[in-house]
Amino acid sequence: MDSQNDRIDLPDNLADAERFQRLFVLPVVEAVRVEVRSSIQPLVSAQADQEARLKELEGSQRKALIGYAVFASGLSIVLAAGWDWIKSMFRKGSA
Repeated sequence: MDSQNDRIDLPDNLADAERFQRLFVLPVVEAVRVEVRSSIQPLVSAQADQEARLKELEGSQRKALIGYAVFASGLSIVLAAGWDWIKSMFRKGSA
């Protein structure tokens, strides 16, 4: 096995390393960053839309629960008054 072919080809000095980074590494990193950002952006905006819809639904749910509580209270008052009226009618008829 030839040890010369196994050696990783690295820059020999700092200037070459910085040039390699500027010409190859940074453009690849920026391209990956742009690609990932463009791939993830629709998911991020969809998540924001879902959060807005969820808050709207929670607000509607609160209003519906308050409305139901008011309706149930009113209905119970009407039923109690009606039941008392019916009982009073039977008491008058039996007396």
